[in-house]
Amino acid sequence: DVKPVYLKGLFSVSTTSTKSVPAIRAEIIRVLCQLGVEFSEIPRGFTCYHIPSINL
Repeated sequence: DVKPVYLKGLFSVSTTSTKSVPAIRAEIIRVLCQLGVEFSEIPRGFTCYHIPSINL
């Protein structure tokens, strides 16, 4: 089962980082690609799909 996780309101760029929003976005995209996580951008965030390489 896929369950959405919503973090809205818990964190804010202005209170948790000195980096700009575009810099943070680029870093998130870089790491998702590096980890092989499929994603799509949605307004104000990302929808991520990760399929484990090991069957549990």
